[in-house]
Amino acid sequence: MAHDERAQIRAAQTRATHDERAQARTAQTGTMEARAQQTRTDQSPEVVQAGAIQTRTTENRAQQTRTAQTLARGLMLLNCFQSDQPDSGLNHLGNNLGESGSASAQGRELGIKELVQRLGLPQTVVSRLTATLVEYGYLYQNPTTRKYRLGLTAFTLGMAANPHEELKRAAWPWMEQLARETGESVSLTVVDPVSHDGLCIASIDSANSIKLTTVVGSMRPLHRGATRKVLLAYLPPDQQHSYMTRVRASASSGDLSTPSGAETGNMSGSGFGRVLNADLQCELEQIVHDGYAYSEEELDKGAFAIAAPIRTGQGLLLGGVAVLGPLFRHTTEERKSWIPLVQRAAEAIARSLRQQ
Repeated sequence: MAHDERAQIRAAQTRATHDERAQARTAQTGTMEARAQQTRTDQSPEVVQAGAIQTRTTENRAQQTRTAQTLARGLMLLNCFQSDQPDSGLNHLGNNLGESGSASAQGRELGIKELVQRLGLPQTVVSRLTATLVEYGYLYQNPTTRKYRLGLTAFTLGMAANPHEELKRAAWPWMEQLARETGESVSLTVVDPVSHDGLCIASIDSANSIKLTTVVGSMRPLHRGATRKVLLAYLPPDQQHSYMTRVRASASSGDLSTPSGAETGNMSGSGFGRVLNADLQCELEQIVHDGYAYSEEELDKGAFAIAAPIRTGQGLLLGGVAVLGPLFRHTTEERKSWIPLVQRAAEAIARSLRQQ
C-alpha cells in the first residue's frame, strides 16, 4: 500500500510540474504579444507614414522597371524594320536599283513569327507589343497579309529627331538645280555624331535608268569615296586626328586599300585622274587645297563622285554635297567642268543657312 501511495505522489508532482511549465509558456507568450501590441501602439504617425512611403516607393520602382523594360522592347521591335540587306548602305550602280533599295527600307513587312525570331521574346509578349504599337500608330498592320510595317507616327517621330532637317531644307533647291545641270544623282551627306561615319540625309536620283544612287540613312566610313572623304578633310583637327588614329589602328584589315584597277584623285592640275599618294593624310591635305574631292571606282566599279564641303562663315563643317554617276556617260572634260557647279552649290547652301 505504501508503494501505491508513493507512485500517486510522484504522478501528482509530475502533473504539477507540467502544469507550471505550461502556465509559464502561456505567460511568456502573452507577455510577448503584449509587448508587440504595445510597440504597435507606441509607433508615432510619422513612423507609420514613413513605412507607407517606403512601400509605395518600392512599388513605384518596380513599375518604372517594368515600364522601362516595355519601352526597350518596343524600340527593339521597331528596330527590326530597318533594312538589313548587306548592300543597303552602299552606293549602287545599276538599272533602277535605287528605287528597290529605298523600298526595301521603307515598306518592309514582318509577321509575328519573324519578329519573335529576331527578338528572342515569347510570342505572347511580341503580340502585346505589336498591338500597342499599332494602337498608337507606330506600326501599321496590312489587313491582307496580317503582317506589320512602320506606321506614320514612327515616321513623324523620326523626322522630328532629325537634327539636320534645316540643312536639308536649305540644300534641297540647290541639289535639284545641280541634278538638272549634270543629269546625274546628287546626295547630301553629314558626319554622324555617334558613329563618326558619313550619313546620307538627302538624295536625288538621276532620271537615267542606269545611275548611281545612295539610300537615305545609309552610313559608310569617312575615308572611302569622295562623298565622305571631303567631310573627313574638313573635320576639326582634333576630330580628324581621332578618326585617323582609329583608321590606322585597323589598317591591317586592308580597309584602306584601293580596289584593284581603281583610280582616285583630284582633277586639279596636269595630273587629272592620277592616283594620289597612298598616305590618306596627304590626300586630305590635297582635298583642302583644291576645295573639293574626286574619286573614280573607289567604292563601285565604273562610278565617279565629285564632292564639295558645306561650311559656316567661320569655317565649321556642316556637311557635303556631291554629284555621282557612271563614268561611261561623260568625258573627263565634262566631269571636270562640274567641279565649279558642285562648289557653287555648296557655297549657296551655306549662304541660305546664314540667311535663315
